[in-house]
Amino acid sequence: MNFQIVKTIYRKEILDMLRDRRALISMIVVPIIAIDKHTGKMESHPEIVTRGLMSDNGQELIAGARVVIMKTVEESNAEEKSDWGVIKEKIRVDLKRYISKQTSKRPLILPVILEI
Repeated sequence: MNFQIVKTIYRKEILDMLRDRRALISMIVVPIIAIDKHTGKMESHPEIVTRGLMSDNGQELIAGARVVIMKTVEESNAEEKSDWGVIKEKIRVDLKRYISKQTSKRPLILPVILEI
């Protein structure tokens, strides 16, 4: 096999992979939630950091997302609140449903829980 052909194919594959990664990370939502580890209650309103998602109603979207997160944490039972993995997954699912309903986009959602 010709080395030049292999090099061309390898280069195309790498460029496709990088393009896919850029597209994946172009829309990201990181909700940051501070939860008291003893009571399981939120210490403050969640902070939401976004990249590539803002549209005309950006502030309304963020405000609605905060409400969704607070509702999800408040409706969780004590067993779920003790397992951060379960809470993160519930937040991810509820937030993904809300954002896709509002914007028809599917961003990468990475919840961060800070134990206080």
